[in-house]
Amino acid sequence: MAKIIVVLAIGFLIGYKNILTEKGVKYNAKLQTVWLMLLVFFMGISVGQNGEVISNLPVIGLKAAVYAVLAVLGSILVIRLLSGLLSEKEEKK
Repeated sequence: MAKIIVVLAIGFLIGYKNILTEKGVKYNAKLQTVWLMLLVFFMGISVGQNGEVISNLPVIGLKAAVYAVLAVLGSILVIRLLSGLLSEKEEKK
């Protein structure tokens, strides 16, 4: 776990300090897409091999759908509240 945090921190510092050139940023975006696709692919293999997950897929899918809908609704609510507060502050200035 510590390795993951260290790598994340290094990436954060590189981004925060704007160390990458414009070409580096574009290359980084392409690498992110490739690694994300590989991650999803290998996660799919792991899920497909797990018989317990496959047998519980309807229950897991329903719970996941409920969590996703609640997360989206919660995000929309928070954005609306913050947008209203920030627009009120801008109008007062």
